[in-house]
Parts: sequence; C-alpha cells; structure tokens
Amino acid sequence: RKWSGPACDIADCSGVQDCSAQGTCIGPDTCLCTAQYDGDNCSLLAGSNANSPVFSDSRIRVALASNSPVGSTVSTTAATDQDTGKNGHLTYTIFSVNNDRSYFKVNGTTGTVTMAQSVSEKEGSLLVFNVTATDSGVPRLSSSLEIQVAVLPPNQYCPTFTNLPNEVTVSELALPGTSVVTVRATDDDGNSTSNGVVTYSLSASAIFSIDSQSGEVTTVLSLTAETYILIVIASDNGSPQCSTKATLHVRVHSSNTVPVCDPSNVATSLRYDVAVSTVVLELRAEDPDNGSDGQLTYTYSNFRSAFLHNVSPFRLVQRNRVAYVEV
Repeated sequence: RKWSGPACDIADCSGVQDCSAQGTCIGPDTCLCTAQYDGDNCSLLAGSNANSPVFSDSRIRVALASNSPVGSTVSTTAATDQDTGKNGHLTYTIFSVNNDRSYFKVNGTTGTVTMAQSVSEKEGSLLVFNVTATDSGVPRLSSSLEIQVAVLPPNQYCPTFTNLPNEVTVSELALPGTSVVTVRATDDDGNSTSNGVVTYSLSASAIFSIDSQSGEVTTVLSLTAETYILIVIASDNGSPQCSTKATLHVRVHSSNTVPVCDPSNVATSLRYDVAVSTVVLELRAEDPDNGSDGQLTYTYSNFRSAFLHNVSPFRLVQRNRVAYVEV
C-alpha cells in the first residue's frame, strides 16, 4: 500500500522509517528532508553545499523545423553537480524575458526540453529562453543555460549523389593520404538554408576517410590487394536531418614487382667448333606477382662481337619460365 486517505493522497514512507521524523513524505518512500538532514530516510546530517550546478556550455543553438510535431525533443543538455546527496540533487525550470518559453517545456528531473506547442507561425524566427538547474542544498545554488532555437522551413529534400562511380581502383603501393575519388551530392533545398548544406561521412571504415566538406576519399592505412566496400553517406543539416547512402567499391590492384634474375650477371666460354643447338647459358628469373604481372618473357640486346656484320651467332630459347642461350 503506497497511498492512503479519502483522496488517496497520503503517501506511505514506512520503507524509509517515515523520514526519521526529520523530513516530509512527498511520495511513496520519498522524503523531503529538512535543511539540517540528508539521505533517503533523512537520518544523515547534511553537509555543506559547496558546489553550484554546472552546464557544459553557457549557450547552445539548435535548429527546429517549423513543422515539427508537439512533443519533439529540442535539447537534452543537463547540468552536473559535484556535491552528493540533496546538495547534488537538481531540478530544472524554464524562463524567458518574453513569451518564447511558452513554446517549450522542461522536464523538472532530467532537464530535457520538448515542444509544448506548434512553432509553425515562428518560421524564420529565433526563439530564446533559459533553463535553470537548481540544487536542493542550503543555500540552494543554481546556474542557467541559454537555448537559442532557430525555426527553419521544413526539410523537404534529401541529398542526391551526382557522380559516384560504382568502382574505383588504386595501387596497393598507395601511401596513407592518397586521394582515391571525390564524390559529390546536391540537395534541392538549396544552400540558402542549412537544409541544403551537404556534408559527407563513411560508415565504419578505418582504412579510408572522407573530407566532410569536399567529399574527397583518401587512404588512411596501407592497403592490400583486395576490394573494399565503402558506404558513403551524404547528409544535410536540416531538422530532422536527411541522409542518403551509396556503395563504393575500391579495388586495390597489386603492384608489378620487378623480376629477379638468378644469376643477375654471368660470363661463360665455349669452343669455336661447338655444335649447333648446344646450350651455352641457362638463365632463370622469378616474379612473385600473380596473373599477367607474373608472366615472364626473355629478350637480349646490346650484342657486341667481332663477327661479320655484328650478327649474333646465338639464339634465345624460352621453355616455361627458364631461358636458354643456344648457338
């Protein structure tokens, strides 16, 4: 039994020792202690109220579409208080020097500000009000946050990509910071309001990054020869915000490694009457690349001899990946 009395308005605080006769029962097992006492059951002596509530900013500005429904969240900014007990227990109120506060309401416990009535008639206006956080210490200390609400036209359009290719290629030798591609998106809301201003982001990518303003995609880490699938996001700055996602394939091709000859430099001799088709030299090269990058062919050049007309008496024969020099 939590409530009693003819009007069911008398709370039961038996679970907290009836507030130890040093406070008022304001709800089921909830006490409002007198100035000298603290704790759930008001059995502790209250400490000094040394700290005031603190907001992380003194002023914030938010955007709100003029067609936002009543009840929409405007701000969730809350204050903190380093004190404990009731000295650190905060309540919130709202006020303004004009009628701007009438469009909003604040949750007295959490500090969350929501719309209390439609702001459609205020499109193009800047509504300004303050939220005050007050602790329950003695003396009660407080601080305020100024909230500026820019009431914007409805966000009618989402960004549209204009030149996003399905696939781009880049070498696996690309250094961090190498440009891969620059994407573009437009928004038919236009740049005259934040509804049409587009920014860019990537979804969960540690290998690549994107400039939020220009849309340039660059490498962040070293690459391996594979295809990376990126989710590119173009978002406007409207309220509510609208975003468009697109898929970009980045194919990383392997580098073409220089073949290595074994040996790289060789000399030999032979008899003048050696038989035709006798193998004079055997040359072998290795290339770790795959596919066409690893297919080898052999040639020779810069032949110098004392033979007639400088004509080479040798020929180059290739079998599989090995080259043979024959007479």
